Amino acid sequence: MEMPVRDFAMKRMVEFVPVIEEEYDPKTGCIRSERWSDRYQYPAYALAVLYSRKHALNTYSGDRRILEMAVKMADCVARRQDPSGRFEDDMPGNFGWNEWGPYYITATLEVLGKKVPAECRRRWQRAVGRYVEGC
Repeated sequence: MEMPVRDFAMKRMVEFVPVIEEEYDPKTGCIRSERWSDRYQYPAYALAVLYSRKHALNTYSGDRRILEMAVKMADCVARRQDPSGRFEDDMPGNFGWNEWGPYYITATLEVLGKKVPAECRRRWQRAVGRYVEGC
């Protein structure tokens, strides 16, 4: 019998956590990469889902460490924005109007809600607002 899509997705997210942890820099909250891109921060949303959802296959539900990683990762994206609202893309110092930054910030915020510290929520809302106004 084939595994339901929801179970398959949860299983894959859980299996991916050790890879995320290996590449995660707890000081900056960013995924380390020789070629940094905000696109590499996509695990923030998956981690938010893992933290927030109870599921038989999810061993990370309610894990504060996973919550902290999700928040710091989305915050890493919000902090890498120029004053006009463009997010850093592809290489450090290269800013563009890509949709990935605001998408992962808002998706992570939607899942975590009040679990995101107020200061981060304000910073994320300002970052997404600057992006929308700048576009």
